[in-house]
Amino acid sequence: MYHQFKPGRNFHRGFQTWEWVRGLEFDFYGTSPHRLLDVSDLTSDDFLAKYPSLRDHLSQYKANKNRWQQQGESVSQITAQAATRWLNQNYAEKPFYLQVEFFDPHEPWDPPRRFLEKHMPNAHGPSFIEPSYDTILLSDDIKNRMRANYAGAVSCVDHWVGSILEAIEQFGLLENSVVVFMGDHGAMLGEHEQFLKGPDKLRGQVTHVPMLVHVPGNPYAGKKAGGFIQIPDVMPTVLGRLGLKPPSRVTGSDFWPLATGTGTSTHEYVVQTYGWVGAIRNAEWSYSEIWKPEAKQDKYRKSPGAASMPYQPQLYNLQNDPKELADVAEKYPDVARQMSARMKEYIASGEGVTTGSFGPKPSLDLKEGLYSK
Repeated sequence: MYHQFKPGRNFHRGFQTWEWVRGLEFDFYGTSPHRLLDVSDLTSDDFLAKYPSLRDHLSQYKANKNRWQQQGESVSQITAQAATRWLNQNYAEKPFYLQVEFFDPHEPWDPPRRFLEKHMPNAHGPSFIEPSYDTILLSDDIKNRMRANYAGAVSCVDHWVGSILEAIEQFGLLENSVVVFMGDHGAMLGEHEQFLKGPDKLRGQVTHVPMLVHVPGNPYAGKKAGGFIQIPDVMPTVLGRLGLKPPSRVTGSDFWPLATGTGTSTHEYVVQTYGWVGAIRNAEWSYSEIWKPEAKQDKYRKSPGAASMPYQPQLYNLQNDPKELADVAEKYPDVARQMSARMKEYIASGEGVTTGSFGPKPSLDLKEGLYSK
């Protein structure tokens, strides 16, 4: 996955081996040294006039695609086949941990034609594979094409994840493995005249992500468990199925009692942040605001995907408005204050462990503590 491997990220630290599938997003993989490529099939002149920097991005994407298409119809296919090769070579080397990262359905939303056809047969004209992070009025034709692109990209990922699951079963690994499928975020698809994600888009469309868990013996196959969980809960839950305890630094909780029906959710609410904007939701309300009092509004405006105006608190009643379309913060100021206080309390509760950003303090001795093995 591109973001994990680009310089400065080092997410591969701790793995014995890794493979970077090239050609995603801004990865300078394909080349067109002396000219920008024609992108008229990917967007319109009007759209480029609003977002002129898009031309460089789409040109690089097209150069990348010209190169990786020599290996497959999509980067999802190339990724899945690389994972399957690894399993074929190493499935008998137990125990092992394999993590497969699909960058799709990240934009550009450019699914192979066979997957796009499922959602928009006979699509034609500019494909509009790269929506804007802005809030913008678009025609129904453009919005529908962007939605079909996204749905096609999801279908493509589903297909190739399925091929990995088939390989896991073929190698007899379902009988003794924990398999987890999850996503990191969703996307706005035209709600509030917005697409993609961003600090001003922390609503259910972006923050509600898939989570599927298989354990040996398949004792809870098909069961849908209710309750709130957060991404930090994944590690202690998986380690618990292996009879292992998580490191003390882990802030999440084992959610497996939700699956077995022997317990209730350990969270009354969940919290997400994107830069200086934070969101909190429970069964009834979804609330977001700039969560750090000392954060200046100009810092928010400069953050990627930020709106042009300072962010104002938003509150949605999930029982009456599950799609979070009608902001009622002014109507229920007491609820907004209560949700704000809970969110800040949660963030503050982990700051001694996370230093506010899940990174080490500058004074930390890197020979000990965080990076020790």
